[in-house]
Formats: sequence, C-alpha cells, structure tokens
Amino acid sequence: MSSPPLEHGRLSPQTRPYAIGYMVCIGAMGLAMPVVAMTFRYLHPNGVLAALVAALPAAPLVGAMAFLGLWVRAEPDEYQRAVRVEAMLWALGVVFAVYTMLGFLMVWGPLGASKISAGLLLALIFPAWLTIYSGAVGLVRRRYR
Repeated sequence: MSSPPLEHGRLSPQTRPYAIGYMVCIGAMGLAMPVVAMTFRYLHPNGVLAALVAALPAAPLVGAMAFLGLWVRAEPDEYQRAVRVEAMLWALGVVFAVYTMLGFLMVWGPLGASKISAGLLLALIFPAWLTIYSGAVGLVRRRYR
C-alpha cells in the first residue's frame, strides 16, 4: 500500500503538481477578489469591461476545480482516492440540500429576495462545497479507522 498523501509533510510525486496548481488557483482567487472590489469601488467599469472584471475571480476557481479533479485522478493510493471521492459526494449532497432549501426560503419564505442577494449565494456555492468537502474528508477517514 502506498503512503498517505501528506506522510512526513510531503505530497506524493504523482499528486504534487496538481496540489500546487490547486493552491496557486485558490491564492489567485484570493488576490482577484480585492482587485475586483477596488475596481468597482473606484473605477466604476461599464458594459463588457464590467462583466469581465466581475467574472475575474471565477477563472481561478474553475482552475481550482480542474486541479482538484486531476489531483484525485492522479492519486495512486486507492484508499485515498476513495476517501476523497466519497467526501466530494457528501459535500455535493449537503450543498444541494442547503441551496435548495435557501432557494425555497427566498421564493416563499422569510428570506425574500430583498434580504439576501441571490448573486452572493451563487458566488458562494463552490466555496461552500469546498468547506464542506474539507470537513468531510476527515469524517470519512475517521469512519474507515
């Protein structure tokens, strides 16, 4: 059986490029967010430029999603791969359930569209999934012990 992904603080050689790419993309998104906020606050772009600037933080997130998938595919340890895939499925289910409930609460319930921005909720889908996935990895690993 091959070593776990972070044994001795190191990633396996097969997954290291994908993990690094993933971390670079998440860092780029973290840098893009204040740039976009400052651009809209001080420069007030319009039209196509406004759409391009608003979409800027999404590009690194798409890259992060791709690297995460490639990372799982390149994982040589079947146990580690199975843990990650199961955690991804649990996270997907939780995000679907929560966002479906929020959607109904916004349409017919106390969270009317005037109280919560639908755009903000949509922008937080992947970060919410990633947060739940990170916790689910630990729970799934604990269950297999």
